[in-house]
Amino acid sequence: MVTKETQPFDESLIGKLHQEILQSQQSRLKIDLLKVTFVTALLGFGTFKSEDLKTLQYSLYLAPAVAIFFEMMSMGHTFAIRRCGKFLRLHSLSPLEKKYESWAATSRDPFFPSASIAFDVVSLLATVFLVRAVTGMWPTDGGKVILAALAIFQLIVWLVYIWRIAKFDRI
Repeated sequence: MVTKETQPFDESLIGKLHQEILQSQQSRLKIDLLKVTFVTALLGFGTFKSEDLKTLQYSLYLAPAVAIFFEMMSMGHTFAIRRCGKFLRLHSLSPLEKKYESWAATSRDPFFPSASIAFDVVSLLATVFLVRAVTGMWPTDGGKVILAALAIFQLIVWLVYIWRIAKFDRI
């Protein structure tokens, strides 16, 4: 309950939540740009064909792992944004802000998660096809195990994230 004594504190907290949302959005954007940069660079390094650089082809296997790592950091920021939005929806001093946050909770961007999943899948597939292009053969048994483990881990990360968000949204 807002009283004259708590109102300045409440307004300060709301302001800090708005700042946290903005910082998380900016951090998520930087992480997503770094993800694209690092994955593209690893895939590019892995395609060098030189006897002196033979081991660079193994950097291809790092690309999907790096994509997953960056994705998990991005998911953390997305969750922070949603957490702040939910708090504002429930506790904001402004009825208009509460109304907006309620609307925003039901009008989420469907493209960001889809694009992120698509990029992760494309990086995994690109690894397979670039290994074929560089070595002249499909990934070896060890490579298949690595790629399968990465694909399974990626799927688990996404399922846990979706489950966690769905559970959070129901609270």
